[in-house]
Amino acid sequence: MTTLRKIGYTSLMLSMILCIGKSVSAAEQITSSKIPETMQPYTEIQFTSNNSYKILKGGVSRGINLQEQLLEQGLFKEADKLEAACQDNGTAQTAIKETYPDPQKGMKIIYGSDGLLTEILDENGQEYIDNTSKTQSSNDGISLQATASKVKIASWGANNNRLYRKTTANGTKKIVGFGRATTFNDKIGQRDHTLVKGDVATKMAYDNCKFGIEVKVKAKKKGSSTIVSHNMKKCDVGGMPNAIVDIWKTGVEYWGYTYSSSLSLPGEVKIVHADQY
Repeated sequence: MTTLRKIGYTSLMLSMILCIGKSVSAAEQITSSKIPETMQPYTEIQFTSNNSYKILKGGVSRGINLQEQLLEQGLFKEADKLEAACQDNGTAQTAIKETYPDPQKGMKIIYGSDGLLTEILDENGQEYIDNTSKTQSSNDGISLQATASKVKIASWGANNNRLYRKTTANGTKKIVGFGRATTFNDKIGQRDHTLVKGDVATKMAYDNCKFGIEVKVKAKKKGSSTIVSHNMKKCDVGGMPNAIVDIWKTGVEYWGYTYSSSLSLPGEVKIVHADQY
């Protein structure tokens, strides 16, 4: 796929996950009216009805998930300041809020190396795009967004992915996002572009910015507390139910990682790009 691609998400190294796995037979049906937020690393489940699923591989997790904690705590102080400003001006209350869809028979859920949800597929194996799970801004919200210098656009997923618009004193507008960074391995992106190292995808629903636009990605260097920034290029979009940015394959080498199809960068990342759509 190109625009609606199967996102090759995922994340943290196994050594960063503190969890105790509960072995469950693949044939066993587990009752659940909601999509589980965390499982054992690399788990895949499929809903056999609207309120029960079977485990295709992996299992249920128990205990502490370090990546989940890191995303909840955040890394960038600017995120807290932006959120506070948007709470004060009312745009946080009117921002779009996207949650995971209700389970449907045949739906397949894939979890990454960090045990967090990375991909939702429909019964046909295609990326699931849910247009009913978001709360659209009211007319009052649109008015607030037109006048405020700091605007919360949207939030989504279980792990604190959120998108803001900032207007500087000279009128320049920037889009700033915080959340989880995952990976994908498609060959072709938007406009039949052959994807290469340095390309990224953004969330189609709320951040389908101009093709080829520069996206600054900030994240911690592997094994270090140092935050490293690299200018990437937006060349694709996807559903991204639980990520702020999707890095193409070997782009993770900029932060000291070796690509695998189930890698996401540990902790919170920040993206910045021009307000051009």
